[in-house]
Amino acid sequence: MQVYTARQPILNGKGTLVGYEIFFRDGPKNSFPDIDDHVATSKLIASTELTEGIKVISGGKRAFVNFSEKSLLEGLPKLLPPEEVVIEILESVEPSDEVYEAILHLKKLKYIIALDDFVYSKKWNRFLKLVSLIKFDIIETPLESISSTIEKIKEISGRTGRDRIRLLAEKVETPQEYKLAKTMGFDYFQGYYFCKPEMLKSTDSESNEFLLLSLNREMIREVIDYKKVAKIFAQDATLTKKLLTYVNSGILPIQREISSIAQALSYLGEDKLKKIACLLVTSVIASCKPPELTRMSCIRGRFAELVVGRNHKRLADSAFLAGMFSLLDAILDKPLPEIIGRLPLSNEIKQALLNPDSTDPIPTTIRIIKLLEGANWELAQLESEKANLNYQFVSSTLNESSTWVDKHQKSF
Repeated sequence: MQVYTARQPILNGKGTLVGYEIFFRDGPKNSFPDIDDHVATSKLIASTELTEGIKVISGGKRAFVNFSEKSLLEGLPKLLPPEEVVIEILESVEPSDEVYEAILHLKKLKYIIALDDFVYSKKWNRFLKLVSLIKFDIIETPLESISSTIEKIKEISGRTGRDRIRLLAEKVETPQEYKLAKTMGFDYFQGYYFCKPEMLKSTDSESNEFLLLSLNREMIREVIDYKKVAKIFAQDATLTKKLLTYVNSGILPIQREISSIAQALSYLGEDKLKKIACLLVTSVIASCKPPELTRMSCIRGRFAELVVGRNHKRLADSAFLAGMFSLLDAILDKPLPEIIGRLPLSNEIKQALLNPDSTDPIPTTIRIIKLLEGANWELAQLESEKANLNYQFVSSTLNESSTWVDKHQKSF
């Protein structure tokens, strides 16, 4: 699989290279693809830090990486080494209390924070104590119009000398713009006047989508079974390579190079493991799909586990997988029988998915949740009564499952 990224140099006033802004690309065309910002960042990290290390792409210079509000609040910046990156907060991010706490936490971890395409608003005043760099898109906010904003930044931040906020002029396209920006006190410069984004291409192998779904299933358990997680990684050389590349990247305080899956998992810990698993699932499986599909598959799994497990505890784990895999055809754009035929699933799970009209507990439960999702309340109640299930219990379990998935996915 070909992996595409682009980078654009960032220079100081002496024309010295200080870093690169790194952009995600989904093909050889050098333009930003029409995908969600969070997915773009997830795929960028997965194809750089989890493959070769982002410093390979940035040539050892600082890598400037964009983060949406969702990426920021889900902790994706912490998957990158603080000494190698600049965290760019996209202009679409709302300056909320949650965002402030997230940036404060990153600041304490020694990350450099930048505000991208900055347009002044009083809501950003408190953030000026935390950021090290502010970028101005000089096409959207021409240099002639921002002198007062620059003075306001200096006044509000109260930072001078070496501690002052640095300024970066973005989209510099002419020598006149470059000269004016230098005169106005800008420290860094980026734009077509110096260099267009340079396309980079590398090769990465496809990860097994089914194993990623299994990995996702382990991540939303109450207690992670590290032996099962290790077995999942062991079945896919690409996943293992990404795991070991990340652990050996220098971001973790390890004394010697990690050479086994078990070692890597023990160093990662639960928090980082969940984030990496979520990152892989987002970047590989659901990159071209609505995020709601992945969420719905987890809700179906939890719902089936609880409903079936109430009277048939032995089937609870199988019910979870059957519920989650009941959306595989939508996620992978392939017929369900074709998918199921390639998976090493138990006969109970296969029969539940391939015989959806069966009166067995698992397929019955999957039919009920599909009816509930479609707001077919009366039919859902009739189906529940046929299976001797209390409809009130069924309804409350759906709400409980939704809450449970949201809670666990927030911790990724």
